[in-house]
Amino acid sequence: MNNEKTIKLTNPVNFNDQVYEEIRVREPTINEYMLSLKSKGNKESFEADAMVQIELLSRVTGLPVNAIESFPSSVMDEATNFIASFQEDHENIDSNEIIIDPPISIANGNEYDRLTLLEPTVGQRKKATRMLDKYGNTPLGAMEFQLSLLKDISDWPLAALLKLPISTFLQASRYLSGFFTDGQKTGKN
Repeated sequence: MNNEKTIKLTNPVNFNDQVYEEIRVREPTINEYMLSLKSKGNKESFEADAMVQIELLSRVTGLPVNAIESFPSSVMDEATNFIASFQEDHENIDSNEIIIDPPISIANGNEYDRLTLLEPTVGQRKKATRMLDKYGNTPLGAMEFQLSLLKDISDWPLAALLKLPISTFLQASRYLSGFFTDGQKTGKN
């Protein structure tokens, strides 16, 4: 799958003396996704959910939120569907290693091109559950839980993990979730 898409606007949009004829949308990083979720706060409303989408689109296009709000809604829908495609169930990994191409660079000059996954310890899992206590059983809570696990089991610093493409993060999360049971079965089932 291509990690970038250009969406042509049927009619150019003029916002603050800037004319937009197209937008370029790319796959979000885990940090961009989480920051967009945090913009929602504790609000549970359709408007708050829409704001998450607008914030995320702003982050992955580099366009101001106010400019995005002036685009036709069909452009928002197309961009949101493209971004959502990175969250769909992709093939599970067969090994405990994910190759990162291109490598992720951080400010100190270090590059990371392999993410090695291990079974979390009970202590690491317990520590990660603090994120669920903090953020609740929400998409942000689940992401913070998985991020905590990844940080503890890998040799990657948080700054590098936050730059992971969302599809890679979700692939690693599915791998780690495979170590957890679905819960105790009761009765005949």
